[in-house]
Amino acid sequence: MKTNILTIVVLICTLIPSAIRAQSNSMTGTAKAEIRKPLVIVDDPLVVPGSNALNFGIVAPGTAAGTVTLSTTNVPSTTGGVLISSVVPTSVASFELSGSAGKTYAITLGAASVTINGTSGNALTNAATMTVDGFTVRPVSAGADQLTGTLDGTGKDKFAVGGTLHVATTQDEGQYEGTFTVMANYN
Repeated sequence: MKTNILTIVVLICTLIPSAIRAQSNSMTGTAKAEIRKPLVIVDDPLVVPGSNALNFGIVAPGTAAGTVTLSTTNVPSTTGGVLISSVVPTSVASFELSGSAGKTYAITLGAASVTINGTSGNALTNAATMTVDGFTVRPVSAGADQLTGTLDGTGKDKFAVGGTLHVATTQDEGQYEGTFTVMANYN
C-alpha cells in the first residue's frame, strides 16, 4: 500500500509541473490603420488665376517707420504715418484645401517672416526690401483667426492669410514681391 501511495505521489509530482508548463501566458494585439486622402492646397478657385496674393495695395511711407496690417477679413490698418491709397484695393491670399471629409487639419507657415524684394520701379535699388510677418490664418470652417479647421462633408475648406508689412521712412519707390509658404496636416 505504501508503494501504491508513493507511486501516486511520484506520478502527481511529475505530472503537475508538466501541466503548469503546458499553460500558456499570451496576449493578442490589434493592428490598425486609417487611410485618408492627401491634403491638397490650391489657390481659391473663385480668385482670378495669377491674382491670388497678400496684396497691401499702394503704400506711402510716413515720417516714421511704420506698418500696414491686413486682417484675414481684408481690413487694413496702419501705424507710423504710413498711408494706403484706395486706387489699388488690398486683398488677402485665399486658398482652398481638400482632403478627407469631416477631418480636422492644422495650418502652418513656412517662416514667421519673409522678405519681399523690389522688382521694378524708377528709384529702386538692389537692396530694396521689406519684411512681411505677423501672418494670420482664418479657416472658413472656424470663422475666426486660428490655425485649425475642419473639412466639410465634401472634403473641402477655404482659408485666408493676412499679415503685416514693415515700411521704412526711406523706402524705395517701386513694386515689391516675395513668397510665403503655407502647409496643412491632419490633426
